[in-house]
Amino acid sequence: MKKILLHAALGLIAVVSLIPLVWMVSASLMPSGEASEFPPPFFPSKPTFVHYGELFSRLSLLSTLRASPSGVLRFAAPLRVTGAKTAGGAPSELI
Repeated sequence: MKKILLHAALGLIAVVSLIPLVWMVSASLMPSGEASEFPPPFFPSKPTFVHYGELFSRLSLLSTLRASPSGVLRFAAPLRVTGAKTAGGAPSELI
């Protein structure tokens, strides 16, 4: 019985933790201004990918990734090192 309650609680926590991610994806697919309404709808009335098209064209992300696939690693590697330092350094400094 304890295992069932534990798994139910962990499942509920997992679902609640995913709600902000679902909202971000949902809001990115909403037409302009729809996410600003009160109360904001959770799902878009008419899903659109216009915002993604503007993002990729304005920042030319697609051409950057085609030209340099290793460019992703240039940004990800320092973040990984910084995150590792922060995560590992903080507890050891408290001792």
